[in-house]
Amino acid sequence: MNGIVSQIRYLRDRIKHPVMRLGRSQYRVNTPYISLGSPEYHTFVGYYDIQPFDPSGTKLLAGRCPSSHNGRAMDTPLEIGYFDLKTQVFTSIGTTQLWCWQMGCRLQWVNWEGQELILYNDIDSNAPRTILFNPENNQIRTTFPLPTYCISPDARFIISLDFNNLEQCRGGYGYDWQQQTDRQTDATLVLYDTTTKEQKTLLSTQQLRTVNPHPSMGEEGVFHYFNHIHFNPSGTRILCFHIWNTPKKRHVRAITMNVDGSDIRDVTKGDHVSHYWWLNDQEILLYGTDPKEGQGYHVYDQSGRHIKKLDKHIPRLDGHPHARAPQWFVSDNVVNKRFERDLWLYDIGTQARIDLAAFYSPPQFSGEIRCDLHPRLSRDGQKVAVDSAHAGYRQIIVLDIQTSLQELQSHHVH
Repeated sequence: MNGIVSQIRYLRDRIKHPVMRLGRSQYRVNTPYISLGSPEYHTFVGYYDIQPFDPSGTKLLAGRCPSSHNGRAMDTPLEIGYFDLKTQVFTSIGTTQLWCWQMGCRLQWVNWEGQELILYNDIDSNAPRTILFNPENNQIRTTFPLPTYCISPDARFIISLDFNNLEQCRGGYGYDWQQQTDRQTDATLVLYDTTTKEQKTLLSTQQLRTVNPHPSMGEEGVFHYFNHIHFNPSGTRILCFHIWNTPKKRHVRAITMNVDGSDIRDVTKGDHVSHYWWLNDQEILLYGTDPKEGQGYHVYDQSGRHIKKLDKHIPRLDGHPHARAPQWFVSDNVVNKRFERDLWLYDIGTQARIDLAAFYSPPQFSGEIRCDLHPRLSRDGQKVAVDSAHAGYRQIIVLDIQTSLQELQSHHVH
């Protein structure tokens, strides 16, 4: 059913496309920026919940593959490395076969045992694993015997899941190294201790069927799985999405819990949520539908208390928020009626918005191979990196947002 709907939307968009794009440019950027990549490659970072900027803010991690490749991700290796943001030169550190279009290979900087290392997922002899690579000596520092979905801020704990099953449940988000396997009806999260090397099951969707159950959870043909897992800033609580698909609809809710899997909370108490960010250890920014407040961006206490809905000067479209401070965040939105993806800053207190850019989204980049902007802030909050396919191939745009931030902050009433 989802495949048929995607095809109908694709044909509809191709018909509307010439009219809606008449006289419009490929992109509009309101801040200083640089472009990274070239036409012979798809160059991109991956999802928006990882940190591609190194601590100094001078290097940016990226993956790339031939721009002629637009099918199953793992049919070709992904070359990985980093750009020097001053010279814009790409330094390759190797390749991985374990990647997908939406999540990449979870390529990110982590500080492990006092060293700033590069983490990415890889596969060896049909066994997925995590690699920590030291760019100082160009050697692998260590490996872990499972792929990473997310890692705690202190790099002590890794949470993993069955990426092959995730790909069967939602194409573009998992790794299908075992092709044509049966989709599971239930899934688990695994916690791995990088210090003790101990591994244990953290949570199962079977358990969650008994936590504030929704009537649709027991429908015939339903299957449950996890996606979108993230630690809070201090690493004491974990957010994850519990998803269950019925033959007619995908249902999603946000769950929080302690690192040992205890004290499970249903944050939204509904069945629609899509994107997220921890504003601090207690507050979470979510795009979804609150049973009382309706659809949009909401701030919740991680225990489930609704704090506020952001309903002024904000697009009525889903997006990917990334905050560097509790007071403000940067976000994109899904493709709009003009076939563009917008990028903007938002102040949670004043509900003021600053538009940063808009990028054309070619219709051929849709479905599992779509190219969302997926904005990621640098550690100092002065730069934002996005993936864009406005030129017909994926490239990374890095924007300097210092002036825009000053403008946003000027809206505060003293």
